[in-house]
Amino acid sequence: RWTFAGRRGDVLTLTMIAESGALDPALAPYKPDGSLLAYNDDARDPVTTSMSQLTQVRRPVDGTDTVAATRALGAGRYNLTVVHIG
Repeated sequence: RWTFAGRRGDVLTLTMIAESGALDPALAPYKPDGSLLAYNDDARDPVTTSMSQLTQVRRPVDGTDTVAATRALGAGRYNLTVVHIG
């Protein structure tokens, strides 16, 4: 789990790319109150073979969010990128 602070209205793009093993990445960002904001485990990009991506996710409130970088299947190392537009 990763945490970061932000403000209401900020826009996020979260990308998780498998770097090893048979990892099938999954992303689950949570609002400061602990409720699920979004979920994705099947985004595909022509350049990569296994990734999860959430684009243009708008933060509903100020506070500290948590992103669960997890898996739908498999195991392995990953790279998580969060692009934050405030």
